[in-house]
Amino acid sequence: MLKRDSPTRLLLVEGQDDRHFVQQLWNKHYTGKSKPLFFEGSSPPFCISDAGGVGSLIKAIRLEIKVSGREALGILADANGDIAQRWKEITNEIKKRA
Repeated sequence: MLKRDSPTRLLLVEGQDDRHFVQQLWNKHYTGKSKPLFFEGSSPPFCISDAGGVGSLIKAIRLEIKVSGREALGILADANGDIAQRWKEITNEIKKRA
């Protein structure tokens, strides 16, 4: 069962810029006339939570991946520096919790 304030669909992003990017991308491609494949409405059908950095993002994965009743959890991280290492950090965290 979800906590009262836990969204069923959550996108974890690294920071505020990422959150704004996702919102602007949604706004640009939803015109009110277009018919998205899976979603209705002018707002994304998921909540966006910015973690405030990659370390906090990894910690958030630990908490959010096991929320009971969650339909979907997305993760958006910058590929700054060593992309393979970033991917490894995130996938290792998911494997530990899944």
